Amino acid sequence: MLAGKYASSRDAQLRCMVVKKLKPLPIECVVRGYLVGSGWNSYQKTGTVCGLRLRAGLGSGDFRHV
Repeated sequence: MLAGKYASSRDAQLRCMVVKKLKPLPIECVVRGYLVGSGWNSYQKTGTVCGLRLRAGLGSGDFRHV
């Protein structure tokens, strides 16, 4: 699978993989509890996320304890 000077390198063989070029799959991921993205934008403007008022002083990426 590996050619040249790397063919006998056990370290290189363990770190390599066969890949195939694919088209991107556009997805959206929701991670609950962390203040990022549009939730962060909303919090900065209104202090709320999805209609829920959050405590003052939170920063981007902070975890919101329920």
